[in-house]
Amino acid sequence: LVKEGKYSKAHATFQTILKTFPNSGETWYQAGLIEERSGRPFSAARSFEYALRAQPENPTWIRSLGKAAIKAGRSDYAEKLFRKLRKIEDDSLLSMLDHASSLNQTGEFENASEVYADIMKRYPNDGNAYRNGFRIKKFSSADDPLIKQAEQKWLSLPASSEQKMSIGFALSKAMEDVKAYDRVFH
Repeated sequence: LVKEGKYSKAHATFQTILKTFPNSGETWYQAGLIEERSGRPFSAARSFEYALRAQPENPTWIRSLGKAAIKAGRSDYAEKLFRKLRKIEDDSLLSMLDHASSLNQTGEFENASEVYADIMKRYPNDGNAYRNGFRIKKFSSADDPLIKQAEQKWLSLPASSEQKMSIGFALSKAMEDVKAYDRVFH
């Protein structure tokens, strides 16, 4: 039903299943996904919370709840969830990117920039961290250590690398910030 876009029928089906299995985390999680796809972030968040009662450390469910919480306007709660996720996943690249993205989406640009900088230190080969982090950071000097780090990484990558392309976009934006147009990478 969900694959066919029949969310109302899927919602009714899951409500019936939940009456029979009210403690099934997976069923609550699937109900949350239906609510999310139906554009109901508050209901989705509630369903994900019920799912987490069954498995409080499930990273997929925490991630989904965090994203639903942002859409529902509960950014402080989402922040706590993404911090928890980072602990559970031992600061995996994905958990850190999710955390930074959530901060960015909720207007916490300075905090998001700090998380992206941490990602660049821990995962220096991830071009998307540079691209996303540089997009929200306003550089004031071409001598910024993050720019130097990105330049070194950019020079060390093969020409056809996707990572090189992402870092190149990041560096172009940074050089535009500081008006060092002669250093914009092509």
